[in-house]
Amino acid sequence: MIFYFSATGNTQYAAQRIAEATGDYTVSIRQCMADGRRAFPLKEHENFGIIMPTYFQGMPLFLQEFLETLTLTVEGTDHYAYAVSTCGVSYGNSGSEAVRAAQEAGITLDATFRIRMVDNWNPYFDMTDRAFIQAAEQTAEADLTEVCAKIKARERGVYLADCFDAGKERELAAAYEESRKTSLFQVNDPCIGCGACAAQCPVQAIEIRDGRPVWVKEKCLLCLGCVHKCPKNAIAYTEATIGHGQYTNPHIQRIV
Repeated sequence: MIFYFSATGNTQYAAQRIAEATGDYTVSIRQCMADGRRAFPLKEHENFGIIMPTYFQGMPLFLQEFLETLTLTVEGTDHYAYAVSTCGVSYGNSGSEAVRAAQEAGITLDATFRIRMVDNWNPYFDMTDRAFIQAAEQTAEADLTEVCAKIKARERGVYLADCFDAGKERELAAAYEESRKTSLFQVNDPCIGCGACAAQCPVQAIEIRDGRPVWVKEKCLLCLGCVHKCPKNAIAYTEATIGHGQYTNPHIQRIV
């Protein structure tokens, strides 16, 4: 089984590619968190995978919260457990964070990997730069091919050595907490009140009121799904995202 969380399709695409290569099946953490499903059987000879995006050089809180409440009924002893971090520039300390979170669920990871994909953190990266997008997509395909082969062969090893010390990890965690305040989002005139942003939000931080999105929670995951999935490109996260376009993975039609 392959657990994944995806906001804009990159991680979902990676999970699907790995599932195809290994004959495994995918499980959406977003759906599990919504319907309360936390118990799963891990059968003899079955793989256990975690595919995750990288947020502020670490593992998203959404995954940590899910793994803390995950209950596995483990059958037999022949299992292969791994984590894959999808990232743009850097995976940070997401590997060791995944190792710790998996241990909370009673799983010892045999391997950690990375897949470099389009970094659609558009407060910084310009999603209208087609050369940048195309180069990143080519890198993603090469990394996917390599990682799929290693997982299929049940290769062991830590390929995600920490990029930072504990002090820097705490600093980044504090920056993430400050940055995920929903007061930093704004809605611009092209908004048509379609509700795509509210439907996209994995933590139900958005409601449509009087035909406009309203953030009803003080903080969100900062996945930027609402920014990238808005059909009118009407949502901005700070002024920095204005004019930087949108990006969702072209291989994924519906993010689950």
